[in-house]
Amino acid sequence: TTTNVSCNGGDDGSVTITGVGGTPPYMISLLNANPSQLSAGYYNYMVIDSWSCIYTDSFLITEPPIISVTSNTTNVSCNGGNDGSCTVTVVGGQASYTYLWNTGQTTQTINNLSAGTYTVTVTDAQGQSQLATIVVNEPLPLSLSYVITHESAIGASNGAIDMTVTGGTPPYS
Repeated sequence: TTTNVSCNGGDDGSVTITGVGGTPPYMISLLNANPSQLSAGYYNYMVIDSWSCIYTDSFLITEPPIISVTSNTTNVSCNGGNDGSCTVTVVGGQASYTYLWNTGQTTQTINNLSAGTYTVTVTDAQGQSQLATIVVNEPLPLSLSYVITHESAIGASNGAIDMTVTGGTPPYS
């Protein structure tokens, strides 16, 4: 009977091996391992009965995948605004997860963000944690430049203003 590792990289897996058949008493040997401090991997064992009949086999101890955090970020729509947001998605570890943002919030999604760098620590049910850093961007300030072309003569109606807009979030009106 095996118990798998509770956290990625841990060594709290274990095995209980019981002899059946043959002629008791049995000598049971887990080759090159402590039966109560197993990390993920394959292990070989041997059972020898009182007539020196030998049975060998192996078993597998698994571990949960390492916690991986991805984010879906909505950047701020206007320079100096605070309508950004971020939602993190977690895979690996063991559910359920807790979240702790550098803003003090403890939810999977945070809203009303200004441009800047945010961090979140995600912890799984076994206490394994992963830190993620998320950057929320904002557009450059809205800027307008123009070139004036004056009328070639009074009343010629051929003057013009050529405007160039940068920054902000296109399209412009």
